[in-house]
Amino acid sequence: MNVREQRMRNPMLLILSAILSSSCAVVEDAKREHIGHSNHSTQSSQSNHSGYTPVYFDVEHYNPIGVVPSDVLSKQNDCKYEYIEPELKSLTAPDVLKSENGALDFTLAVQYQQNKIAKCNTWLRNYAYKQGDQKEFKSALVGPTLKLAPGDILRFRLENRLPTCESYTGKKDQNYLCASSEHAGHHSDIKMSKEDAEEMNTPHNFNVTNFHTHGLWVSPSKQSDNVLLEVKPGKGFQYEVRIPKSHPQGTFWYHAHVHGSTALQVSSGMAGAIIIEGGDPKKDIQNQPQIKGKKEQVIVLQQIAYDCHGQIEYYDAKNRPAGVPVCQIDGKDFDIFGPGEWQQTKRRTLINGQVVPKVIMRPNEIQRWRFIHAGVRETIKLSVVRKPNWEQDINPKPLGYLNQISVDGLNTGRLDKWDLSSAVSSTEPLQPGYRADYLYQAPSKEGVYWLVDLDSVPQKSLQGVPEDTAELMQIVVTGEPVSKAEAVLPTSAGLAQYRAHEAPTQAEIKAMDKSTDKESMMFYLGSRVAVDRAIKSAQSKKVDFSCENIGNKDVNNGVLPDDNKLSDEEKSKDLIFSVDGKPYGEISNRELTLGTWQRWDLCTRGLAPMHPFHIHVNPFYASRIGPDGEQQWVWRDTLAIEKDNDSPDDKHKGEKQSKTAPHTVIYSKYRYPTSLPGFTGDVKKQYTGEFVLHCHILDHEDQGMMQKVKLVESN
Repeated sequence: MNVREQRMRNPMLLILSAILSSSCAVVEDAKREHIGHSNHSTQSSQSNHSGYTPVYFDVEHYNPIGVVPSDVLSKQNDCKYEYIEPELKSLTAPDVLKSENGALDFTLAVQYQQNKIAKCNTWLRNYAYKQGDQKEFKSALVGPTLKLAPGDILRFRLENRLPTCESYTGKKDQNYLCASSEHAGHHSDIKMSKEDAEEMNTPHNFNVTNFHTHGLWVSPSKQSDNVLLEVKPGKGFQYEVRIPKSHPQGTFWYHAHVHGSTALQVSSGMAGAIIIEGGDPKKDIQNQPQIKGKKEQVIVLQQIAYDCHGQIEYYDAKNRPAGVPVCQIDGKDFDIFGPGEWQQTKRRTLINGQVVPKVIMRPNEIQRWRFIHAGVRETIKLSVVRKPNWEQDINPKPLGYLNQISVDGLNTGRLDKWDLSSAVSSTEPLQPGYRADYLYQAPSKEGVYWLVDLDSVPQKSLQGVPEDTAELMQIVVTGEPVSKAEAVLPTSAGLAQYRAHEAPTQAEIKAMDKSTDKESMMFYLGSRVAVDRAIKSAQSKKVDFSCENIGNKDVNNGVLPDDNKLSDEEKSKDLIFSVDGKPYGEISNRELTLGTWQRWDLCTRGLAPMHPFHIHVNPFYASRIGPDGEQQWVWRDTLAIEKDNDSPDDKHKGEKQSKTAPHTVIYSKYRYPTSLPGFTGDVKKQYTGEFVLHCHILDHEDQGMMQKVKLVESN
């Protein structure tokens, strides 16, 4: 038994994991009797409440494979939940599709494909693409990297080549694959009943898809970054995403985003990088003298959650289509998603679809590494270590620096040198949806080094369970050192002109702090009874149910109160995934005004230690602890909101907020550009419309931790 296995069997760790897993099991129990999706709502279709009717086309030569290939079925012993050895093959980048003459045109298909992960021959929903005169689709576990410049148009056909809903018999099982035409309640403006919302927030729609450009500052409507679209099997949709000429250069990404199946599809590999580069040379950081010409690595981090059969066909083992086999661990049926499940599988975080690849560098060489956390299951604490013998030392001492130049694809205009050997601030952990660009400089000594994901304690891990240190990539340093000129890093002064966005002024911050027009957003996972009581209590006291006013004790820490009068059946349905105490479908739309600044107070309440907050279209201004241990402010689009965290704004000068419940303060401006490529209409109207905010633990989003946002013009 190796050291990692010994730690996994540590009794205390198992107890902690069991506590959280049992909580998740109750949440799943709350949904097991609500799988029939055919009657979600007949109240309102998308065309009625948005004024836009999408046009889907029939896919040509649609002939999907509806059964698992025999060579996948015959080799399922290779997919066991067991330790996976590093493969140490040379790092390969995903295929690149680059814009030409101001546009990037191609066809992207979603279909079942075979891909080898370690020894396992997987059968997963993946992307495939073709371009120009190509007749055949090229498949890939990781989607192709899309490279465009500010002012380009991303124009592509998305074709759904997954099997039809009728691949299963019986309406109940068919609804796992795609809900019926009466399923328009997904994004209705009319609030649902508790029962209808429970149905909608049960994972489903596994064979329905769409496309989200995560982090891009583009229109959320019509043929652009419209996550309210639902492309069913045998259908396709023509996307046209116009990237403003003033769009920041940086690292972004794309993934599927249909409510009910986002986690399943992203955990199957349906994601890829988007790189915006070029445009104004004074703003393109690639032209910075110490960065220009440096080798670049796009590093897509994924947790592909394939089961012991090499597939992903359910979330909850007790709530799955008929005939879908279930896997077991330690004699118990195994759920795909939930606290502790990923760690029990012993699967690895992949880089570009590879199992611990290898990169070769010269001593002192500097490369630009673009990290994209496109996974769902883990907090990733990047570090570099020398110790290669994991049997003897699972926690080797980190060394060197990660020199950060951007957060979530947005250049910060400075160089943040994270000292990996520091116990205080050895890089900001990556949570799902995060991106981070680093200038990594190889050690001066030849040798074998390792990029690793350091262990996380439960309070600081995504799922509230311990995470062990794991190898991500081997770094082989060999050959002649690079020249002294090539080994020079840029200074913060040399990066200042490439800053993506200017900070709000102190006057703007002061005005937002004093304004009564603030947004409060609470992620809550816990007892419905407990949060309903807190809402009623706030109403009786005539105070807002907000992050400033409501602490974790007010919601009984998310636990069902002892004096409840629920039956056993009602108790099984008590736990909810929600925003402001209301699951998706039961919560009202949030309305924001285009062109305005606004302060938000964000918080996590209930059972989970954190939830990553993500909102579409515009980034926000948030604080973090920098490499020097001091507070700094950055622009970003995704931020983990830790329970009981209290992040102040500038006027508090780094002190904890007083007389309020713990919460995180951010500032946002709902921008719009002055022009769009190839468009002569009202640009401002293109940036109005509907999109969502949600938790980026994507199975939480699928189960109701999401809210629709409506961006409107000022009166």
